[in-house]
Amino acid sequence: MTATARSAAVVRLADGRQRHWTSADATWERVSLAGVLAMVDGRADLALASFVAASRLAGQSFAPDDPRLAAALTNCARAGRLLGVTAAEAGFEQAALAWVRAQGWPQRIRIGDAVLSPPQCRRLVEEGGRYSLALASRRPLLMPCGLARWQAGRWQDESPRRKLLAAVFLSTFQLAEAPADASAAASVASAHTTLSESNFEERKVASQ
Repeated sequence: MTATARSAAVVRLADGRQRHWTSADATWERVSLAGVLAMVDGRADLALASFVAASRLAGQSFAPDDPRLAAALTNCARAGRLLGVTAAEAGFEQAALAWVRAQGWPQRIRIGDAVLSPPQCRRLVEEGGRYSLALASRRPLLMPCGLARWQAGRWQDESPRRKLLAAVFLSTFQLAEAPADASAAASVASAHTTLSESNFEERKVASQ
């Protein structure tokens, strides 16, 4: 591959990112993170307001199979349950259906000239869905803490991959009652694993 062709591939990759990143994407991420931090601080009321806003934004601005809609529904149901909202249980059912729909999202989203890595994306979407189901059934949450994984993510860039990672990491956070110490180390390791896999995909595109 010539230097000119390689440069063109990198430009196409950057152009693809710009086409796939909007103010709605940035706002959803900011509002969702605010909700997660409020939940961690024990302010479920503030968290629910943020999650409802994120859910409305996702419904208005994103495709029906976007994993961020599934994440927002999961978070709404979780905060609502803590506040005694009667509709929270039905919210978990809606979230479960949304996670199922989200399984097809990565297969039609492109980053530059390449579709998002199917195996990696499938695992991430399945992880979000499993965590949501665990919340709904009140099972022990033994999965890595998404908040730590998000905060450890130096890989964050304005790309379709970031949308998926935000959806999963910002809806799989643990609260104080869940064991945090053991999961924190695993969380950082998982984030770096995701980074390595994602960077490999980008390097492969740029080298073609």
